[in-house]
Amino acid sequence: MSSNAEWYIGHALVELLEQERMVSLFSVIDILERRLQDGNSSRDEFMDILEAIEKLRRYA
Repeated sequence: MSSNAEWYIGHALVELLEQERMVSLFSVIDILERRLQDGNSSRDEFMDILEAIEKLRRYA
């Protein structure tokens, strides 16, 4: 997992926790999709992040 992907996942989790929302895979992906649409990340980074999430799910 790239450190960049870890940063984006961590950022999404912190955003959810600050809003006191339930953290779920779907809510993390929603935030990541918004960052992609806002131009805050590239499609390649987004795909790296999804791959990293898939790897993390195996450990959960």
